[in-house]
Amino acid sequence: MRGATGWDGDRYAVVNTPQGQGIVWLTVWDSPVEAGEFFHIAGQAVEARYSTKAAKSSTDLVKKYSAAGRTVQVSTMEIQGRPVVIYMDIPAGANPNIINTAQVTLKE
Repeated sequence: MRGATGWDGDRYAVVNTPQGQGIVWLTVWDSPVEAGEFFHIAGQAVEARYSTKAAKSSTDLVKKYSAAGRTVQVSTMEIQGRPVVIYMDIPAGANPNIINTAQVTLKE
């Protein structure tokens, strides 16, 4: 299945913000190429779901979206030398700094 090849695991958390609940989903990938493919497909899914485009403040590593009272951010990075993609969907106005990636520990 396109976009799932190279998936190496994931974790998610439902988060409570003063504006309501959201979700943070961290996926781990076998290679940066596979993480990049998922990052791209996840962005396309957000655009289709919310009929929106990435904000102008988006970068090649972080795509930001705002629609339907939600803030969605898809980002890719390395944690402990492993490629990850983080999907965050929170109520508009909530602080997007919900996850401190320096505190994330990946298991083999």
